[in-house]
Amino acid sequence: MSPKILFFHASVPDYSSEPLLHGLRTLLGGGCLDIPRLDALYHDVADDGTGAPHADWRLRGHGFTLYHVLPEMPELARRRYAWIYEVDAADLIVIAHPWFQGDLLRDLNQGGYGHKVVLVDGSDHTALYPYAFRYWRQPWHWVNAFYPNRYFKREWIDGGHCYGLNRLLPAALSRAIPSPKRVVPFAFSIPEEKITRVPPAAKTRLFPSHIVDPEVAAKVGGTTGYAFEREAEYRRDLQSAKFGVTMKRAGWDCLRHYELAANGCVPCFRDLDLKPETCAPYGLNAENCVIYRTADELLARVQAMPEAEYARLQEGTYRWIAAQTSVVRAREFLRAALPEWRG
Repeated sequence: MSPKILFFHASVPDYSSEPLLHGLRTLLGGGCLDIPRLDALYHDVADDGTGAPHADWRLRGHGFTLYHVLPEMPELARRRYAWIYEVDAADLIVIAHPWFQGDLLRDLNQGGYGHKVVLVDGSDHTALYPYAFRYWRQPWHWVNAFYPNRYFKREWIDGGHCYGLNRLLPAALSRAIPSPKRVVPFAFSIPEEKITRVPPAAKTRLFPSHIVDPEVAAKVGGTTGYAFEREAEYRRDLQSAKFGVTMKRAGWDCLRHYELAANGCVPCFRDLDLKPETCAPYGLNAENCVIYRTADELLARVQAMPEAEYARLQEGTYRWIAAQTSVVRAREFLRAALPEWRG
């Protein structure tokens, strides 16, 4: 029997929980109830001229790729309004934005539902909720630290980072502090329908228009700013390029990695070898991407790369992205959150 899930979110942009909801809804249909309706994911709103309803120029990546992907299910409206009557029957309760939903988490924990509550933290900083100085003035948040809710963390660095202590302690001492056992590694994902097979022969240039690394952009004539107003144009641009440049920004994981791979660009990841093993993205390595330190090193590598080597790398890229779809991530999530689930 499929599990029944209540998926609480705070109506804030989050590229971890949004594809997770897409994957859970694809697997479970109405068995996963988003509360409130996560408007940006549904494709029942007319195009407003941006190429993707609900896209917002304030968002990193303009909201491309993840938004406007779910079909509407009108029958869920009444259930959202009366969700309180489904708490007892739910197999799993997801708190998708714990930093914004501490009061709800406290009420569920204190109401005896903590055993079925899990947290999904897609924030860029490495500390877990509620380990933040701002909560010293809101001490009721610290009550949640004493409940063993399973915690799915994207930007997870083991040790004192989990408690924000890395800012106060020497690195060696911070690393010696164990992470809570309830932490589960988590990563971005992408809807499978956004993956497009592009053969190497169809690639007409080395790099796309948007290049996030300023050093590389300056050498190849790319732009570090957003180059497109519509998602279709952005995807066509990626599909024409053999390689795509990515790097750590606010956090190591980024939707850009997945967009590049989904459109047949071999990711070129600056300083990937410096990424902590516990931190997403997982599975990117020399078999499916180009790891570089400087623009000159990257250009020398890609300009001299034989076609056979490129074809092998691109195939590795497609194997990697096939394991990063929203449905794959949802299955991984359910197996960790509900070990008895066999779907």
